[in-house]
Amino acid sequence: MCPKGNVQVVLPHQSESYASSVDPLEQDIPVCTLKNFPYAISHTIQWARDLFDGYFEMRPAQAKHFVGSLSSVNLDELAASLVQEQGDETALRIAKELREDSAAAISSTKKRHEVDSK
Repeated sequence: MCPKGNVQVVLPHQSESYASSVDPLEQDIPVCTLKNFPYAISHTIQWARDLFDGYFEMRPAQAKHFVGSLSSVNLDELAASLVQEQGDETALRIAKELREDSAAAISSTKKRHEVDSK
């Protein structure tokens, strides 16, 4: 569980004690639990789902979005807008992922052209 801070005013003989209340169950598994302290099978399953979504949904959607932008925007402008919208660390991560994804796309296109030319 992620650490939580709680405050409750308790007046003797006038209000219920702190032990009388119960925190509501969390709907989602906190990210800190998934990344640092997975202790249940459901945590492992959720971690795998998040990883799958990142590789097979978010990255392709991100690549598709930016490939369309690359043809119409100056690369300096694109980099500046990424840094402004996402921050330095996230922009760097996106740039690395785009480099990997575009290298893979170029490689598969070259292989396709080689097969077609034979």
